[in-house]
Amino acid sequence: MPYTFTGHTGQLDTRVWDVPPGGKALLMTRGTYRFSVPLYDQAAGTIRLPLFDNHWVLSKGHRLRLDLTQVDQPYLRPSNEPSAITFSPPRLVLPTRESGDVTLTGS
Repeated sequence: MPYTFTGHTGQLDTRVWDVPPGGKALLMTRGTYRFSVPLYDQAAGTIRLPLFDNHWVLSKGHRLRLDLTQVDQPYLRPSNEPSAITFSPPRLVLPTRESGDVTLTGS
């Protein structure tokens, strides 16, 4: 996803949820990325966020929800240094048992 990062160091935390129709969202997977500008990262560019692996079965009619945040406490400790991240619309790519590309629009 295209981003602009303000600061020297900070983190981006990701959560992907399975949202059943009329039900409670269930956490499918999550991931985190640590920015370090200019040591490893540019202040602006495109990032691919890693997610933890699992074999989640998404049932028919369920939706996906993507959370992007800089604080996923208490799971991860927040960064000590102030920072901010702005994004263009993200694209979520997940592997599936069946091969092929399907583009889903978000809301």
